[in-house]
Amino acid sequence: KLNIIEYTYHKNPHHSAEKYTTEVLNKVDKFNAAILGVGEDGHIASLFPNTTALDADEKGFVENEVNILSRWRITSTYELLKDVENLYLLVTGENKKEIIKEIGKENNLPVNKLIRSRKKTILLTDQ
Repeated sequence: KLNIIEYTYHKNPHHSAEKYTTEVLNKVDKFNAAILGVGEDGHIASLFPNTTALDADEKGFVENEVNILSRWRITSTYELLKDVENLYLLVTGENKKEIIKEIGKENNLPVNKLIRSRKKTILLTDQ
């Protein structure tokens, strides 16, 4: 079954995150699959290093101010992502050679926090 969720943008990122959480979680009990890109700094799903969303403990979506981009983003929380049935991490491109060496290590990168919270995560790479 395909669920289609219509989302309306709000100027307040906190309000947007709350509304999106309600709309999505009222229609989807569990996500079967997700493909997440991994950034050069180890971020996934707009969970950037040293941002407040890394500490969100609720299941859903939260606002996250990404200082290096000087903007707000709405992102999934770890609590939501850790329960995705099939999770694929896409790490491709010349600029990802260094970060791929760090994936799976004991460090505080967002990608590794997610991997440690799950039983199985699949890494897709061209390296």
